[in-house]
Amino acid sequence: MTGLSPLSAFWSFLGRRPDGAVPAWLKKSARRKFSRRERGRLIVRETTAGFRMECLIGDPLDNLVYFDGEFEPELRLFLSRLDPAPATIIDVGCNIGYVSCLLATLTAGRARIISVDANPEMARRCEANLKLNGFRAEVCHSAAGSVEESRTFHIPRNRPSYASFGQLEHDCEDIVVPIRRLDRLAAEKGLTHIDLLKIDVEGFEPQVLRGLGELPVRNICLEFSDDNLKNCGFTAGDLWELPLWKNYRLFLLEKGTARPLEFRPNDPIPNETEIVWGQAVR
Repeated sequence: MTGLSPLSAFWSFLGRRPDGAVPAWLKKSARRKFSRRERGRLIVRETTAGFRMECLIGDPLDNLVYFDGEFEPELRLFLSRLDPAPATIIDVGCNIGYVSCLLATLTAGRARIISVDANPEMARRCEANLKLNGFRAEVCHSAAGSVEESRTFHIPRNRPSYASFGQLEHDCEDIVVPIRRLDRLAAEKGLTHIDLLKIDVEGFEPQVLRGLGELPVRNICLEFSDDNLKNCGFTAGDLWELPLWKNYRLFLLEKGTARPLEFRPNDPIPNETEIVWGQAVR
């Protein structure tokens, strides 16, 4: 099945307000029922940005892409405004490939994108989604960190997009995954610099950044969550006190608009999860 969610037909005659909008409670209820009924089904969905994604109904991230046509709209808005458009990209924690496909779309397939994920199933699905849209797929099944080693990775059985090196409350499958330093991975790929490094690794960000070494990176975009950092045994200080930040201006992406709001590492973080942009200044 391709295109808009089949629930749109249901909403067209039931529960609409006079202004034509669908009440939030009805959306939530219909989504929950549909997800339970169709759990485990793969359905191709066209996204807001115009590329297609194969969504596995039941996983929270897949559900967001399937029902809303996108994941983290602020990230889409921000990436669409980057000027100049990035030519070399590493997507760490690529998951099912939403951001990799988005960046490939925004750059008309001209950017070189290295997609990295510790979960072999997510790496496979990212590659499949890139190829579904006719994009080049360079997918690396590994985690990114400061030391090249192997480590146990926890994958929730019903929520694989929440996989983490941290302690999780979900019923998990534990696998041992390789960890690569990004400076070495980039060297192997022939990259001397990175225009954009996107990181979404559920609290393992300090280790990923320590693995950059002296590799020049123009833009760093990461998801900040104090809870996720704690689950992995880190604090916010472990992230913001890294020496590399002295070469960057830091911004939070405002909810809803993606307007960059400059902040300093000691400033309070307004929401539990924030998207942070680091822009190199030299």
